[in-house]
Amino acid sequence: MESYHVIFVLFWACVLYFNYHEIKCADKALLSFADRKLICLTQIILFVGVLIRTISLSYPEGIFADEAIGGYDTWCLANYGVDHHLNSYPVYFRSWGSGQSALYGYFALPFVKFFGLSTPIFRLPMAIWSSTAIIIFYWSLRKAQIDILHILIVTLIIALCPWHIMMSRWGLDCNLCPNFILIGISFIILVSNNNSSSIKGFLYFFFAFTFFALAAYSYGISWFMLPHFCIMLLVYLCKKKKITSTQILICGFWTILILVPLILFAYVLFSKSDQLQIGLLTITQLKAGRHQTTTLLGTDQPFLAILSYGKMAVRLIFLGDDLLKWNSLRYWGQFYNLPAIPFIIYCFYDFVKRKNFTSTDTIFIIWLVSVFPIIILVEPNVNHWNLLWFPICYFLAKGIYLFILRFPKRKMITLIIIGSLGLSFCIKYFTTYSQNGFTGFQKGIDEVVSYTSKLDLEKIYYPNNIVFAITLFYEPIDPYQYNRIKKLTGSSAIEYYNYGKYIFHTPQNINPQNKVAYIIPNECLSKINITGFKMHKTKYYTILWNELDKIN
Repeated sequence: MESYHVIFVLFWACVLYFNYHEIKCADKALLSFADRKLICLTQIILFVGVLIRTISLSYPEGIFADEAIGGYDTWCLANYGVDHHLNSYPVYFRSWGSGQSALYGYFALPFVKFFGLSTPIFRLPMAIWSSTAIIIFYWSLRKAQIDILHILIVTLIIALCPWHIMMSRWGLDCNLCPNFILIGISFIILVSNNNSSSIKGFLYFFFAFTFFALAAYSYGISWFMLPHFCIMLLVYLCKKKKITSTQILICGFWTILILVPLILFAYVLFSKSDQLQIGLLTITQLKAGRHQTTTLLGTDQPFLAILSYGKMAVRLIFLGDDLLKWNSLRYWGQFYNLPAIPFIIYCFYDFVKRKNFTSTDTIFIIWLVSVFPIIILVEPNVNHWNLLWFPICYFLAKGIYLFILRFPKRKMITLIIIGSLGLSFCIKYFTTYSQNGFTGFQKGIDEVVSYTSKLDLEKIYYPNNIVFAITLFYEPIDPYQYNRIKKLTGSSAIEYYNYGKYIFHTPQNINPQNKVAYIIPNECLSKINITGFKMHKTKYYTILWNELDKIN
């Protein structure tokens, strides 16, 4: 048992206590036996959802490039107080030159400091925040006295949501954002069901906008959504007299105060001003903003881009596939897309026909409408559109709930089908998914780094698809030393480096040379003349070198 496992044990204990408390409260309340059974079943679903997101975080096997560079930056901050570009406590990581939100790294920092840098340690904050978001959302629905069957279905859909399971199990910085907005929305749901003059109501509002501000730090694309999202929420709460002008002023001031460093970062980025230093805080300047390559705002051929985006969006929504295997599994998609779409349509048909949507429905409609600028302007893929999937899941659950109300005899079969879809996804994901060679997670480099570190080598040639951040993740070095020995390769906006003995391309001629090693994918080994080489074979790579190793 690893030392960091104590974090999971404590977290699971807290979740189990929450489940127990909910069951005890249900027993004390004047609920029917059927409702108490539904609450018990919901607690089981919640805990299973947490386990799916937190058990064995070394899976998916390997490391993603963005995950690796974020992990190395976090290690540098934890041990030296600077990122790998030697920026002191940056508001935004420079990363590859085009930026990466730093907030996730700060959440991971204490774990990396105490337990060291490893794949499960760096993924731990995402798993915990994702699980916490589901629990807080469930709790807000219970406090809002939503129908218990509706709560069960919403919890089941989100707990078994393929997108949320996959994104919870790796440390991609931008995936904090939808979790924070869901937590903020949960507090807004509580605000809408409380007296605006109560201290509790004010605290809920305060917490909500704190999480919305944190969401802005966790993903730049959220800037397309958050301003009008917050304005629409405020207008709605004012109309419902659930918030006072004093509360708006206090929380508005607090939100802006939190956002000041991010506002300065945006100014430096878009005005191309020099990087700023405010005490220990660095207002980072990037080599290029990602908006130039991932949105319509950065293209000089908008008509062709719109056509391309349209095709990608159709494939993404209906097949659940953006061709990026680290994001989704085709046909299971983000929310079991094909079988789910009729229920979503039915939900909105019912809204239009009956006009009987609740305050929670309205809040999620506001969220959905707020995402439209992202849908219009941003290149469709699962991560870019990650703020769309929670409202989609909510309306899917609402559609299923309305369907069951209309056809109550089909309740059990409907729930069994949802559970079966979730089970089939989990079987696929947790068995054959990581065996796929095209998941985007680079597997086996940890073994290579560990073995070559014991050899007396002056050069190590890695395959072209391996980038410097991956070896730095598995063998982190002093960032000051790294900056002394790094060498930029190429001149694009995305910065790639060789450093020290590590060279990240395969030379045309692979010949035995003194103290030189070549890392060869096993499937390519048959094309190499291995005469004169020493050889060590791992599961995915073969190390070829021509020098006695230190092991012997």
